[in-house]
Amino acid sequence: MNGSSKDKSITKMGLIGAGRWGPNVIGAINRLKDVELVRVADPSDEAIKSLNIKFPFLKTTQEVVNQVPQCTEQEFNDIVANSKDVFQEWKEVSVSNRVRFMLNYQALIKKHEMDLVHMITEEHGKSTLDAKGDVFRGYEVVEHACSLTSLL
Repeated sequence: MNGSSKDKSITKMGLIGAGRWGPNVIGAINRLKDVELVRVADPSDEAIKSLNIKFPFLKTTQEVVNQVPQCTEQEFNDIVANSKDVFQEWKEVSVSNRVRFMLNYQALIKKHEMDLVHMITEEHGKSTLDAKGDVFRGYEVVEHACSLTSLL
């Protein structure tokens, strides 16, 4: 590898899905002075074996981190119908009560910030810094919604 993981100026990187261009991408990354490729993931046994031969220093994996369930068409239709029903109630809620709801939501985001950051890094492969930025931008959106009373 081309850098020490203890060196804070080194950016650690992972490659998800090596594919046909994987060896070229890995070679290019390894030539960068300030980047350390720490792991490569690919669902193909053949790709992993090939990468292990060409790049024996790389950690490769086929580990499934998580799976996203897919709802059935009926479940989707039920959700849409329920949303229409809930909207009939929500549209009657006063703006000040909607803001209180959003303030509670904002508090939950703040309380669970690092849990959200961890989920984003694990499931989207983003760096911790990027994930913190995503959570902060979401927090700002909620903050803006909380100012709705002054915007009307």
